[in-house]
This record gives sequence, structure tokens and C-alpha cells, in this order.
Amino acid sequence: MYLSEEIQNAITSVQLPVIRQALKDGALTINGRFYRRNFTIWHVAVMKNDECNLILLRELLQKYINDNNCYLLNLTDEHGLTPLHWAAKSKNLGAIRYLIYFGADPTIPMPCGKTMQHIIENIAGRDLSEEVQNILADYKKGIKPMIYHDELKYLKDEPVVVNQPTNKLKSSILNCFATKFSSLGYKKLENKELLLKAPSGGAIPKSKYN
Repeated sequence: MYLSEEIQNAITSVQLPVIRQALKDGALTINGRFYRRNFTIWHVAVMKNDECNLILLRELLQKYINDNNCYLLNLTDEHGLTPLHWAAKSKNLGAIRYLIYFGADPTIPMPCGKTMQHIIENIAGRDLSEEVQNILADYKKGIKPMIYHDELKYLKDEPVVVNQPTNKLKSSILNCFATKFSSLGYKKLENKELLLKAPSGGAIPKSKYN
């Protein structure tokens, strides 16, 4: 199913109220496709490494992805690239964490045989490359990535876990100013630590990042 031009524009420009209403009305489905390169909504949500697109990705994942449909995160565009490949291309560590946490497979190769790890190694700096290597090493052990936010914590409707990273690499997640988020309909949470709604439920598993 191809999405209307209006809906495609709303997703590309991260118009959250329009996207939410379209999902409610059925004008937007989580397996809908873009005319351009047969992208899915998951591809488009990770192409820009910024906070607003990450908010869109997180909200869609938390509300619509579960153990039964997480295969949607591995769908490819017309050139055989998954959302994780595009997240790697945009050096989007936050998106990489979220996608893998909710069931995306980082071992899927592109038609050329390279994986998202190869993309990161070729275009990213040492810190980001090492961070992704740690995530993939944990993935092989069955450990999900840790999900965390920086100092500003804004959310709507769905809870998230707030963990502080132990290394020097700063996440790009949710670094917008309060005015930017309030304009998107988000509310500020003060001094609260809440649990992320994962596909299989329950708490985030322990890992060396905790």
C-alpha cells in the first residue's frame, strides 16, 4: 500500500499531530510505502539524525511494534537496504539502539554483502564505531541495547527508561529545548524514572551499559 503524498510529506517533515491522526483514521499504516524508492515509514524516520525524527521513531515503535510484527523493521527499500542500513548511513546511534531493541536484525546484508557494521566502520569515527561494536557483541549474546535519554526528558503517553551512559559518548536523543518539544505536544517529566514498553514486556535486561 502506497501512502498519499500528504501523509508522505507529514512523515518527512515530522508533523506529529498529522501522523497520529492519520494512524487513528487508517490513512497511515505501519507497513505503508513511499513512492520514492519504495521506502517504509521506518526508513524515513531514521534518515535524519535529529531529535524530532527520533521522537517519531520511538513513538511508532512503542505503540505499534511487538513480537509478532517486528519483521516490519527488516523490510528493504528498492535497493535492498533496511532501516538499520539507513540509520548507519546517517550515523544515527539512537535509531540503531531503538531498532535493534525492538527486533531489527543487524546482521542482514545489503545486496553487496555488507552489513550495517561495515557502513559504520567506513564512515563513522572511532567512538561511534566502538559503541556499535559493543551493541552488536551484546546482540550476539541475546542482550538488548540499553535505552537512555540525556538531561531533558520529554514524552507523551508512553513511558521510557531513563539511564545515564557511563561513557563519554553523548546520545543525540532528546536534546531539543523545552519550547521545541512543547510545540510538538510533549510534556516535561521532572525527576521520574519510568519503564520502557518493549515488545516482550518487562524491564530492560541488565547489560554492561547499566
